[in-house]
Amino acid sequence: MKPDRSSRRRPERQRFDPNLAGMFRATREGKILEANESFARTLGHAAPTELRGRHLREFYVEPARWDLLRAGLRVARSVANLEVPLRRANRSVVWVLMSVVRAGADAASGLEGSIVDITARKRADDLLRETEALRSVAALATATAHEINNSLNVLKGHLQLLSPRVGGDLAAAHLAPALAAAKAIEEIVGRMNQIIRVELAEPSGRLPEMLDLRKSASVPDAPRTDAPLTA
Repeated sequence: MKPDRSSRRRPERQRFDPNLAGMFRATREGKILEANESFARTLGHAAPTELRGRHLREFYVEPARWDLLRAGLRVARSVANLEVPLRRANRSVVWVLMSVVRAGADAASGLEGSIVDITARKRADDLLRETEALRSVAALATATAHEINNSLNVLKGHLQLLSPRVGGDLAAAHLAPALAAAKAIEEIVGRMNQIIRVELAEPSGRLPEMLDLRKSASVPDAPRTDAPLTA
């Protein structure tokens, strides 16, 4: 009497199909032989049958990552917990935690693996990094603004003392531009204390990336804390 192969595979199928993780079996080259519903849904497909015969490499946003995984499996039998961006059916990107194991001991064996959607976690991690970067930028800007204000107040004081003593063409040519520059610096410092986001200025020539204070501040023009300077 021949053994019933389907009955031997039934417990395996029961573990494979309802698994919350996306499960797949593939040839050693990566051609998909079988997948469960979760695997298909993660990649944006309606059913696992849509994926049979397709190559895992074609779903990689960066196909070179698949080549590296294959190279790793020639040395080790398994590769676990790789964070990989994959391309879904609608061309959007889904981040997954992927683990792959050779089904047999030799390098010619087929592959079995799983993927878990970690897109939400990646977005949360990215948001946390952006928040930490913003906090660092804001702290640096606040400290810098404080130091600038100290020198600016001294400069403003001397300019205001000179103002009633200088008149005519000399005031128009030298004192008025100095007062206007002090006012502009004061407004810039005000924006530095109002940073709520990190917005970079448009690239210009060979200059490095720079923070755009107008776009990064909470208001277009920071409020003045004292009376405007006049010549």
